[in-house]
Amino acid sequence: MAKKSTFNMSAEVRNLLSKNETMTGPEVFAALSKKFPGQKINKGSCNVSFAMARKKLGLTGKGTGNRIYRKVAKPDAETISLSALRSARELLNRTNGDIALANAILKEVKMLQS
Repeated sequence: MAKKSTFNMSAEVRNLLSKNETMTGPEVFAALSKKFPGQKINKGSCNVSFAMARKKLGLTGKGTGNRIYRKVAKPDAETISLSALRSARELLNRTNGDIALANAILKEVKMLQS
């Protein structure tokens, strides 16, 4: 069973940040290491405590603002049919996989339809 310690990293980090709001994570880690030289402090846990303390104290940076979302059309199941895919595969087989030639053929067919 682990020994109960009197060291509370979260409380210490909050205490440091309440005194100096501009401290960075590495500065907090260095200050804790200096203040408690015999205490083993995990750097990752210290960074998590630092982030949570900043959040609780309301010291988070400016938000990203209003994000702009762009709607992207989703293809319908009816947009691309299985027969169209088979036709495209057959066209590529006949052109020996030459996509440029297949595109040229499709453009000619489109011009014939107009």
